Amino acid sequence: MSDSMVELHAAYVKSLNNKAQRLTEALSSRDFEAIKQLGHQMKGSGATYGFPEISEFGAQLEAAGEDRQSLVIESLIAEFKQRVTILQS
Repeated sequence: MSDSMVELHAAYVKSLNNKAQRLTEALSSRDFEAIKQLGHQMKGSGATYGFPEISEFGAQLEAAGEDRQSLVIESLIAEFKQRVTILQS
């Protein structure tokens, strides 16, 4: 992998903390539209940057946001945060 790709991957992984925070805030305010949008973004960006597991989280969050499933979203956010921690180590 080239140096520029390594840098892109690192920047993407770093940005996932911000996504986790935004998801937590959206859930707290019951902003299901924001959750859907963030999930949709993650679904596409995860695949683009070579992180299929992020795409899967995104797809699940998008669907749960559409269905307004707070408990599912809460669980997915917790799992997502754990995964981000692993990716950053």
